[in-house]
Amino acid sequence: MSKKNLIVNLGASHVSISAFRTEGAKLVLEKFYTEDLPPALSDEDWIVAATSAVAHLASSKGIKGTATIIVPSFLLLQKALKVPQVETARQAQIIAFEAQNNIPYPLNEVVWDSQIMATDGVEAEVLLFALRSDQAGRIANTIAQTGIRPTVIQAAPILDVQAQQFVG
Repeated sequence: MSKKNLIVNLGASHVSISAFRTEGAKLVLEKFYTEDLPPALSDEDWIVAATSAVAHLASSKGIKGTATIIVPSFLLLQKALKVPQVETARQAQIIAFEAQNNIPYPLNEVVWDSQIMATDGVEAEVLLFALRSDQAGRIANTIAQTGIRPTVIQAAPILDVQAQQFVG
């Protein structure tokens, strides 16, 4: 039995759409499409260009389905933190408190999450990141109009760590 995954990577200079499937322990790249974006765009112009490129690829290549959307770091508010290594529920509370104090917008105006990057058993290094809700909604809604249904938006800076955790 294989599981299929669609990844839409909204890079700073290009967008790509990748279709993967798993076969047992193997990850197989089925399709990969990319389109370059014009250089030196403002955030708003970049969103228009990136989502237009996704729409063009989805239409011209007949791509549909659910997808993980990856957003570039320049759209994110990021903060590295050190928090005590405590039980998971307590650590989540500490991270939420730090998010309130370190994100320069009210939390109801952003979509935020965190990723534990490393731990020494005493402290955990955490990457806190946030994307403005209006930008997240605009990206998700525009991509959804192409027939690609976003299921999650991921922050590009954490993908290497997630890949390492997945493999290791």
